[in-house]
Amino acid sequence: MTGATDDAVWTYAREHGFLIVSKDTDFYQRSVLYGSPPKMVGVRVGNASTRVIADLLRAAALVLVRFATDPDSAFLPLHLSPDPELADSIRPLDPQYVPPPAASQGRRGRCRGVGR
Repeated sequence: MTGATDDAVWTYAREHGFLIVSKDTDFYQRSVLYGSPPKMVGVRVGNASTRVIADLLRAAALVLVRFATDPDSAFLPLHLSPDPELADSIRPLDPQYVPPPAASQGRRGRCRGVGR
């Protein structure tokens, strides 16, 4: 939906059962104002590359599934850890979480705190 307005993206996601994943705070504000659906994943990564964001989403896959299926959840913040000591782990909401192999993560940041 390249070039689509925020309203068009919001409406399309609501009508088709999609989550919105965005760094844009406008979608967070819509989430607070209108609630769910659609559900909103707020990616807080600063000026990160698409690859870093994709790695963050892959690392949080089980948390994202749990969020998507929770009828009471409307917004999920995802953050990269600025602290290298914390960067090797995700603080999972799901007890079945298994971190991805370190080799596939490289030196980029990983998510530190995910949750509502």
